[in-house]
Amino acid sequence: MVLVAQSLAGFTLPLVCKKVRVAMLVLVNAMIPKPGETPGEWWGNTGHGEAKRLQNVRDDRRADAPFDPLIDFFHDVPQPVVDNAWAQGEPRQSDTVFGSRCTFKAWPAVPSRVLVGRDDRFFPAEFQRRVARERLGIAADEMLGGHLVALSQPAELSTRLVAYIATRRLGAVPKSRGMSESRYVALLRGINVGGRNIIKMADLRGGFEEMGLTEVTTYIESGNVMFSSKQASKAKLTEMIEQALRHAFRYDSRVIVISASELERVVAQAPHGFGKNTGRYRYDVLFVKEPLRTREAFEQVTTKPGVDAAHAGDHALYVRRLISRPRRVT
Repeated sequence: MVLVAQSLAGFTLPLVCKKVRVAMLVLVNAMIPKPGETPGEWWGNTGHGEAKRLQNVRDDRRADAPFDPLIDFFHDVPQPVVDNAWAQGEPRQSDTVFGSRCTFKAWPAVPSRVLVGRDDRFFPAEFQRRVARERLGIAADEMLGGHLVALSQPAELSTRLVAYIATRRLGAVPKSRGMSESRYVALLRGINVGGRNIIKMADLRGGFEEMGLTEVTTYIESGNVMFSSKQASKAKLTEMIEQALRHAFRYDSRVIVISASELERVVAQAPHGFGKNTGRYRYDVLFVKEPLRTREAFEQVTTKPGVDAAHAGDHALYVRRLISRPRRVT
């Protein structure tokens, strides 16, 4: 089960985790509670008031401007959706929840993501990023949209959630951790192919752990390794891994290291319908080794109209090749 919480619902996530088994938590413009905290205390404890005043000034409003749902919540929501919401009338809500104290003792040990709307006027993006770092040790991801991204950017939000699930299946989504540690994927070229450079995955995991890398897992036998590291430089990580593998397994290792957030972006940027018709097309995602850039690599790709198609993303190339033509019926 993947739990997604928006705004005040962030306070319910730790409570749900006590009742059911959860595979991932996603907080979307959400309040992140501390153990023993009430929603009413959260505003002052996080410094929301000052962050909101600064946001009001950026929006050319008075610093102490009162809350206005049209300005703070619905400013980027399509007008027909706003009209429909207003037709429902003002919801009847109780303030009792703001005095309810959280009973959990620690944030659940579950892979978690924080997704921020960069145009959120109620919970400003920089405010949310700070709270995510301080309370969960997580670097928040960003997307277009304000506080109600499910209404203003439903397609983009859906794409992000699907990407989170996909990377979780590869083991690339971290549990909440300290700021200094990040999650990466290393793609190794040329091992266990054609009887050459045979490396057992257990030995490969051991080699990564000997480098001081943590939470090491492998995926299939062709050399895909997920790991965590305090090293923020991908260039330094790549050099260290290549040298260690060259020494340990005596082969000319070439490695591409990508971060978990970059891998999520690769999934999110796939062209519409990519991978859907495997009976007719072969689909390949090609990663480029830095300092080469995808746009530079794309210029070297040749395609035949009606047979091939290629697309360049920020971190990978997407190639579709025709393998089967439909039969003509006479």
